[in-house]
Amino acid sequence: MSSVDRVGRLLNLVPYLLSRPGILVDEAAGDLGVSDKQLREDLELLWMCGLPGYGPGDLIDMALDGDRVTISHDAGIDRPLRLTPDEALAHIKLIVQINDWSLRALAPVEMKTGFGWVQAKPACSMAPVAVTPDALGEHWRDGRVDLPLQVWWNDEKFGEARGYPMAFGFHDLVAHATRTRRLVAGTVIGSGTVSNENYREVGSCCIAERRAIEIIDQGSPTTPFMRFGDRVRMEVTAPEGQPVFGTIDQKIVAANA
Repeated sequence: MSSVDRVGRLLNLVPYLLSRPGILVDEAAGDLGVSDKQLREDLELLWMCGLPGYGPGDLIDMALDGDRVTISHDAGIDRPLRLTPDEALAHIKLIVQINDWSLRALAPVEMKTGFGWVQAKPACSMAPVAVTPDALGEHWRDGRVDLPLQVWWNDEKFGEARGYPMAFGFHDLVAHATRTRRLVAGTVIGSGTVSNENYREVGSCCIAERRAIEIIDQGSPTTPFMRFGDRVRMEVTAPEGQPVFGTIDQKIVAANA
């Protein structure tokens, strides 16, 4: 692990521990994505960190009682680390493909409540393989995956939009999220629907988008929503044709089926 990675973790460690006084060391290590031994070494280093003067009240102070740790003096490091997009880029460790489902029959009802979607957003589906930015090589550019996402609906090609044209890269999304919250190791941030301006040539990766285009073009949608028995398959493919993240292949069934 580089010194840059460690400094970033240390800066986040203090506000993390402040919000969880008395947390078990092994639980904190799990949240932060490091070993118990590494976290204890980080805690030992924090003893020697603080404000100039380096006397009582200047250094970060903590109580390590057996397997539990509590910060008693934060030396002013009491807020989560706010990253710039360039800084955030270094903290993106894995990229994976996700299928984000929406239950459109429930969405209009929930929107009227003013609380947003809750029941209309079931669990997402995740591809079987996550890869590092290095594994993507030249296809990881500017915090974006520069590859096509191919989508088939009942074995018919529905879309093949590319990931690079996204308005904000993943590093921009991570940096924006750090403004108001702590992001621990393993935090998953999604980009939203993959969509391109030349949708007439490459198609869509979202049924709602296709229906909106039809409304603009012809006044009403002709593409239906998915029904029980329908199947969706999606892959992000490398130039050689192999799926980078594996394949998401799902059939729509009733909940009690």
